[in-house]
Amino acid sequence: MGAGVTAAAGLAGIAHAAGDRTIPSSPATLEDVSAAAFEPLVEGYLEDSPSLAAEAVLGVVLDADHRRRAPGAGPRRPKPTTPRRPGTSSSSSSSSTTSAAPSTSTTAPPTTTAPPTTTAPPTTTAPTTTAPPTTTAPPTTSTTSSTTAGPPTGPTTITRHLLNRATFGIRAEERAALESMGVDAWLAGQLDPALPDPVGDAVRTKFPGAFPPAGQDAAAQGWPSSTTSAACTLALQATSSRQLFEVVVDVFTNLLYVQTPEKTGIAAPDYYLNVIRRYAFGRYADMLQAAMRHTAMLVYLDNHESTKASVNENLGRELLELHTVGVAAGYTEADVRNSSYILSGRGMNPADWGFRYTAADHWTGPVSVLGFSSVNDSAAGGLAVGDAYIAYLASHPATARTVARELATRFVADNPPDALVARMAEAYLANDTRIVPMLTVLFSSTEFWSSSGAKTRRPLEDHIAVVRQLGPDLGSDLPAGFEALSWVLSRQGHAPWDWSAPNGYPDVAAAWLSPSGVFARWNLHWDFAFGWTALKPDPARLAGFRPTSGQTNGQWIDSLADRVTGQPLPAAERSAALGYLGLTADAAAVGNDDSTRQALNFVWATPSFQNR
Repeated sequence: MGAGVTAAAGLAGIAHAAGDRTIPSSPATLEDVSAAAFEPLVEGYLEDSPSLAAEAVLGVVLDADHRRRAPGAGPRRPKPTTPRRPGTSSSSSSSSTTSAAPSTSTTAPPTTTAPPTTTAPPTTTAPTTTAPPTTTAPPTTSTTSSTTAGPPTGPTTITRHLLNRATFGIRAEERAALESMGVDAWLAGQLDPALPDPVGDAVRTKFPGAFPPAGQDAAAQGWPSSTTSAACTLALQATSSRQLFEVVVDVFTNLLYVQTPEKTGIAAPDYYLNVIRRYAFGRYADMLQAAMRHTAMLVYLDNHESTKASVNENLGRELLELHTVGVAAGYTEADVRNSSYILSGRGMNPADWGFRYTAADHWTGPVSVLGFSSVNDSAAGGLAVGDAYIAYLASHPATARTVARELATRFVADNPPDALVARMAEAYLANDTRIVPMLTVLFSSTEFWSSSGAKTRRPLEDHIAVVRQLGPDLGSDLPAGFEALSWVLSRQGHAPWDWSAPNGYPDVAAAWLSPSGVFARWNLHWDFAFGWTALKPDPARLAGFRPTSGQTNGQWIDSLADRVTGQPLPAAERSAALGYLGLTADAAAVGNDDSTRQALNFVWATPSFQNR
């Protein structure tokens, strides 16, 4: 058996004994990717372009000592300090279809199966609406496993599961707060729009060019403002105390998706600030109305070109298919045409990229869509007809299910339980389309608490989780560092707002678990840990992962893994970690920064970390 096959088989063994299973058409987690998927890549990859991060998992099974690294050996090869900036995307956002090809990025894009219709990127600053729920109590005791029906079994499982889903990665500060406050109080705080965020606020000031108003200094916007705003989004995901808010922003970013800077660069950052972030904890009806009056959405889906003589159907179709009721609602092509008639006349003022309704461009005549109807006999009254139509769709039961499914997919499973989606949809309709009550139902559900391990981190979530654990160094050049990270994520197909189709980034494992994509993650882990990227880790945080006095090597790996993943590694992963590092479990731990970086990289590569 060749070394490459041996390495791949070792990965399968580490991935919870995946054995000889063939790769499924829709892998649910990293464990579902078999060794066979990696065999064509492993040997040549390690021989021709050795990846130290890949060696952290695969090297333990290689039968060649020169591919193994002794603790303390230090970096083996030089690394650039900043990623090379890729070229601009060539894809258009004007398509009215929803079956998207992968992102226009150049390396390790999503693979295998068609993406679903939603879920991805974020933005910045505080929202302004709605009070948090009064109770959000998950189950607290049970004798059943957290991977079967029923709530989790104890404090460690509860903490790990909640932080993996409600934040962008476990970090000591959130863990301490959750364990001190308890689940109910912590969730109530996270769902409070007024939750203080001093670190996030301070980080936001380091990005003065982020999220400018749509019409402000248009000549300086486009690529510069979109790049800065995307970098600021990543920085807030990594540092903000309002982690649940940032995750929810990410969900609605993809439900009402607008790509930038393609076509929309002057207006898109303002869209993500004043549409998505503003209403993420508010009413979906308000978010939808704001989106349908924002230049970024109207330009992205070509409604600014829609006139009564030549009606463009892009926005009218996507409003039904993606943003509200979905194809299962049974709308017809006539409904799409009428939807587009209703929205005609909505466009932009070229002078400042602000919203403008042009009555002369509005199609008049009777319209009917899924039970909504209007005589629509006045061009001047066309904007009001459109507002009434959007409000009708926002309160439609099918829209309630769409929004509920988006949230449940992000927080529970790639294919969330129908019963949970139904209960969340009921909460949406009973609370005037408010989002927080839906989250209250979700976090109080057995389905949520019994779904541990059912989700897999996407590239952005993987990298932000790593950054959250080792940094960033707040004294470094954060705009340059997070901009560099954004370009790296673009090459992996998951930079903020860079998906090439209007359905937004998928949030299912099958779209992201290609072998090349997994290797790319491992490479960036290693680069960040050793300071080979423009975004620098915080040296003080690294010191906190070193062994403490009196620990054995086994105890050190257990404690390090507990800090990284929320619990010690399973036996196979723990044994592989000790073997790779050349350590005996019972010997006294004597770790330095280099071996600590290597240990972290191994843990970051394991299924225990990759599964959220």
